[in-house]
Parts: sequence; C-alpha cells; structure tokens
Amino acid sequence: MSDYKYYIIFVSMMATGLAVAFCITQGYYPIALVGGDFVSARSFSEEYRATDTYYQNFMKTYQAALKDNTMLPASELEADALDNLIEKDLIKDGAEREAGTDLNMLVQSKLSGYSNDADLVKAGLALYGLDRRAFWNKILVPQATREILQGRLFLKGQNIDDWLVSAKKSAHVLIFSPNFSWDGEKVSAK
Repeated sequence: MSDYKYYIIFVSMMATGLAVAFCITQGYYPIALVGGDFVSARSFSEEYRATDTYYQNFMKTYQAALKDNTMLPASELEADALDNLIEKDLIKDGAEREAGTDLNMLVQSKLSGYSNDADLVKAGLALYGLDRRAFWNKILVPQATREILQGRLFLKGQNIDDWLVSAKKSAHVLIFSPNFSWDGEKVSAK
C-alpha cells in the first residue's frame, strides 16, 4: 500500500498542475476584484475584443467627420474595457440591491421581445463582432440591468450617473494587472 501512496501523490500533483495550466491558458484567473466579485482575464479579453471592434467600426464610419481623427492606443481601449466591466459589476450589484430577487425576471421580461430578432443578432455581429449569445450576455443584459437600476433610482429622485460616481468612489476595487491602475473613479493604463 505504501508503494501506491507515492504514485497517488505524484498523479494528484500532476492533475493539479494540469488543471492550473488549463485555467491559466483559458483565462480563468482574476485580473481584478470588484467588491467580492472577480473579473476574469477571459471576460476582460472578450470585452476588449468587443470594444476594439466597435471602436474600429466607429472610426471607419466617422473618421472623416472627426476633427481629431487619431486612433486611440490599444492600452486606452484596454483600460476602457476593464472600466466597463467594473461599471457593469457595480450596476449589477446596485440593481440586485434595488430589485432583489426579481432582477432576473425583470431583465428577462425587458428583453423578451428581442429574443428572436434576427436583425439584432446581425447588428451585434456587425458592431461588436459578437455572436448571438455573447451579444445577449455582454451587451443586452447589462444594458437592461442598467435601465432597471436607472428606473428604480429615478423613482427615488436620484440620477444613475451621480449614483455611479458615488458607487465607484466607495467601491473596493483591486486590479491585479501591472498594466492598469484604479484611481477611485476609473481605470487608467500605466
């Protein structure tokens, strides 16, 4: 039995090492911590690709009309993408506090008319480069959540922009990447 003990330990260590390597290569490690929620490198990468695709499409369309048509550096787009993820997390937490357990039902109700809209799927692919599922989860659900929070705050006589500034200032945000910093209001590229 003692001979097998070393084999079991060795196999366990190898399996753990392979699992860790898989998680790292797939981006399942945190790049930031917002309150108690982790932002994974994978979700950051997906958000950055969508942000970059949208920005490239915007510049192709409006570059001639813009006075300053210089392209933003990739580091600024990355910082914007991470800032968007932090905002989405803060808004989701605020909406959960305001709507409670009804939030998912309210979001699904708000988006129910768009579930079979083929034009919306084409727009998501054209604007953001996202397939149907990713467009739904990365763009539509966060927007619906924001609108629900905005409505709840309006009923209390508050503005979502003011609420978001306050939420950012009071949020506990840790960024694990040396490429970015959090100044209490936004993410900046270093």
